[in-house]
Amino acid sequence: MSVPVIGAVRGAWNLSRRMPAAVAGTRTPRLDNLDNLLSNPGQLNNATPTQWFNFFKNAGHNPQPLGQGSLRGVPFNQGGGFRVYWGGDRTLQFHPGGGQHGISYWKITSGTGGKIRIDMSGNILP
Repeated sequence: MSVPVIGAVRGAWNLSRRMPAAVAGTRTPRLDNLDNLLSNPGQLNNATPTQWFNFFKNAGHNPQPLGQGSLRGVPFNQGGGFRVYWGGDRTLQFHPGGGQHGISYWKITSGTGGKIRIDMSGNILP
């Protein structure tokens, strides 16, 4: 399925369309709109990082390796994390553990919401 792109923003998509459910398994990622992660980041706990990676890839969001830290440039399938851009100023990152924070976690950033870190149980970290 091809996902429409709005303008030249990398990872942008037509907000009027539902994102497809992508990965079979016990916990299949489901997300109507990436902006829903800003108001309910705990829903990332509904699937594994691998399932989310495949979900974003199949939805046309082109997940990329992390750009900083000890896992900079390391592909997800080789033990690195990943990041997805959308909406011009929003980023979702998966950090697989180690590094300065020690644990695996998600990070969501936006121009209006700042940074939110979420552990693998869906809890917001300080």
